[in-house]
Amino acid sequence: MKNSIELQNFLSQYQTSPNTITTYKGIINRMLSSINKPISKISKEDVIKYFTSLVNKYGNISNTSMIHQTILCLFFRFVKRMDLHDSIYHSHRNPNSNPLFHIKTPERSMLDTKKLITDEEYRKLLSVINYNRDVFIIKLFHCTGMRVHEETNIKVDDYREYYDDKEKEIVYGFNILGKGRGRGKRGRFVPITRECSDLFKKYVKEKGLKTDDYLFGISVSGVQKMLKTSCEKAGIRHVTCHSFRHTFVTNMVNAGMTSLELSKITGHTVKILEDVYYHATPEIIGRGYKKYFKEES
Repeated sequence: MKNSIELQNFLSQYQTSPNTITTYKGIINRMLSSINKPISKISKEDVIKYFTSLVNKYGNISNTSMIHQTILCLFFRFVKRMDLHDSIYHSHRNPNSNPLFHIKTPERSMLDTKKLITDEEYRKLLSVINYNRDVFIIKLFHCTGMRVHEETNIKVDDYREYYDDKEKEIVYGFNILGKGRGRGKRGRFVPITRECSDLFKKYVKEKGLKTDDYLFGISVSGVQKMLKTSCEKAGIRHVTCHSFRHTFVTNMVNAGMTSLELSKITGHTVKILEDVYYHATPEIIGRGYKKYFKEES
């Protein structure tokens, strides 16, 4: 009970978006639930053990690990547990000599295709969803690779159509804001298929949405719950919203899109796309190899 009060007091000092508050609360609750002790009883060893598990899972320089580190440090400072703060605090100016920050995470396997959604899984998923909104959400994930919070924050007037004079055709898509805070948020254009463009227009008309309305009117957790329930209903493994992002990047690279073009769509650097999101199989690698080394007959 005391943990809940201290958490509430910590969150009350921030005047920011509901999504940010939800993120802060989720990160701290996850840590408190994992350690399962009153804050006054938590030891440095408990915190290091918990944070080490995050580093092993996400990497010691991943955005996820760094966000957890920042939020937890702020929380420990607020509840006057500087011993816990110091156990995980780290910066270039104040390097932490704790071995935690020298953990070498296992290299990502080139054959790590578990994060990819197969065509069969995608078809089965769509076959069990009857609600038009949810079908639209899944199809947008598939054709854009958007982050779940980006998709839930789309407004009707974010939709765009551009005429490509060279190809003599229309390009459809959304202008969205990616990660970042305030002016640090990065805007980008994310193209969509003609099918999704038609779904958008039909959906907006059916729902009677206005230009400033959110397109879907559903929370991040609502989308995640919908996807989990749909996977169970379809009899497939539990794939996540982010699995669509991995799948999209891999599919686009295999189709010939350059990493630079993809970086503009996804909002990631080329290095992160190549190191984290692209998953090559032996068949794909062999296909590219044979383009350059054709066997003589």
